[in-house]
Amino acid sequence: MQHVHTANEVIKKATQTVYKASFKKFSDFCITNGYPDPRHECHYKLPVVLIAYLQSISASSSISLQTAEKARSAVASYYSSHQNSNGTNVNTWSIREDESGENRGYGNPARDPFVRQFLRRLKKKKVWWSGGRKSTLRSTLTHSALDCD
Repeated sequence: MQHVHTANEVIKKATQTVYKASFKKFSDFCITNGYPDPRHECHYKLPVVLIAYLQSISASSSISLQTAEKARSAVASYYSSHQNSNGTNVNTWSIREDESGENRGYGNPARDPFVRQFLRRLKKKKVWWSGGRKSTLRSTLTHSALDCD
């Protein structure tokens, strides 16, 4: 008897594919900017690098907030998996010295409070400039700033 895939299984597989591609882009960003490949080393500065990555992809007006959130979710998903958890709590991020005295990252860099704070600020910024309910206020502020008699 052949297994019939449920809608949840199909969605989960599609999401995993998107997350895998998104995490590869993050990994490439790390390497390009002189940091170790996050698939092989959990560098203690990963939350800062993740914020820089999210900033770089959200800087374009054509990139939606959803794209930045998806990138953060891809990193969170990668480090939440048992095989990538390095034996630590996957819901937190911490920095500790290893046996050699080097700083190491442990846990999930996407769960760092600064990463979550960055996304909240980004969301507010995107909502502010998206044109929705605040377009009139934005227009008023823009015109008053330009009207400098």
